[in-house]
Amino acid sequence: MSEKKLSKKTLKKVWWTWFFWNGCSQQAESMLGMAVAHAMAPAIEELYGDSKEETSAALKRHLTLFNTEQQVGALCPGVFCALEEQRANGLVNDETISAVKVALIGPTSAIGDSLWVATIIPILLTIAMAITRSAGDFGWLGPLLYMILYPVATAFLSNYMFRLGYEGGLESISQFMA
Repeated sequence: MSEKKLSKKTLKKVWWTWFFWNGCSQQAESMLGMAVAHAMAPAIEELYGDSKEETSAALKRHLTLFNTEQQVGALCPGVFCALEEQRANGLVNDETISAVKVALIGPTSAIGDSLWVATIIPILLTIAMAITRSAGDFGWLGPLLYMILYPVATAFLSNYMFRLGYEGGLESISQFMA
């Protein structure tokens, strides 16, 4: 049996799905669980597509309660892809994946909220407001700058964290914490 490995195309699909769906699937029962399962669907299909039972079990595994700050938390779907790849090759079990999911909720939420929500966004807004206030007829440059920088920075950080999570697997968690 050959080693199962996710394609770059599938990894891109997982990240793009996470990037666009993480904020619109928040609900009380599983928080971001639906976003995680939806984002993981391309990876699960590629790894387990030949087995209906394996596909169903993997989707259920990722539909459980999960919450994080979404940009820094993009590390999580990256790690989940690496773990699912290892599981498909018989190197980890379901319980390990579930335990890692639970373990990542607190740190990625705390670090993400502190770094992104409480630091980077206010700095970007402060710069945009200062430009708006002091630029006279060119005050529109402040909001324009924010409308460009915010999504670009968000996408860059999210993609970087996803790749860090996938390429490093469980080891990336140690790097992230350091």
